[in-house]
Amino acid sequence: HKIEGVEMRRQYETQKETHLKQIQERDRIILKLQNENTRLSETLESKNEELRKKDDRIKIYITKLSQYENQENMKILNLNKIDHSVCKNPPQELSNQEYMSSC
Repeated sequence: HKIEGVEMRRQYETQKETHLKQIQERDRIILKLQNENTRLSETLESKNEELRKKDDRIKIYITKLSQYENQENMKILNLNKIDHSVCKNPPQELSNQEYMSSC
């Protein structure tokens, strides 16, 4: 019975050692994945910040473009309101350019 006890003890120690190695390997993999996750999160946050800045610049550009478009539309509306009687009897002071743009 003593030999069986020694053999069982040796098997237990081997299993314990194997289990300990598995735990250490698992912990190493977890740490590696946590580090990778942190790195990816930081990269993602950085990319999101870049996109927010680009988005802000695009919004500013669109606003300016819209303001410009509104100004141009107002000019067109004002041109359409011109007194067209000028076209029938142009004053002497009216240059050809002014006449062409108005009439």
